[in-house]
Amino acid sequence: MNKIVAFTLHNNRDQSVLENALVTWVDELRHPSGIFGPVIRYSWQVNGCQFESYRTGYWRELPDSSGFICFESESKPDNCTLLDAYGKERMRLTVPWQMTGSTSLESGQSPTSFENISAPYVNPADGKEGKFGVTAWVEYAGKHYFELDYHTGQFLWCKHIMD
Repeated sequence: MNKIVAFTLHNNRDQSVLENALVTWVDELRHPSGIFGPVIRYSWQVNGCQFESYRTGYWRELPDSSGFICFESESKPDNCTLLDAYGKERMRLTVPWQMTGSTSLESGQSPTSFENISAPYVNPADGKEGKFGVTAWVEYAGKHYFELDYHTGQFLWCKHIMD
């Protein structure tokens, strides 16, 4: 499997920082007025070759370094994509609003959208801690954590969370 090395974020002032060094800056990066400023380019290496992308959105490297998860800034139910190690789109994800128990068809429309990666929550059905998940705002159902198998793009379970 191809692995990502040295995933780097670049701002509009020609400054760069490794993504793994930004754990405490994640919220700052999402706001144009943050300390680092807006990210305008991403760069990384795979098998010794250099890659870069100007694709907009908020990128994070997947835990196994096999690719990326990208959150687009638009509020729409399919604003999240899984990218391969080369930055090519593997699949576009849609908020699985039906998992929340909502019966309102409006839950599947904007402003329902993914927000970001989340620390894992405990599965309410079996008490086991999740491994990787994302949060989403679901209209008429609130904010939810969705456990995601990022290899298949399948959502495994969800949990309502408070802001």
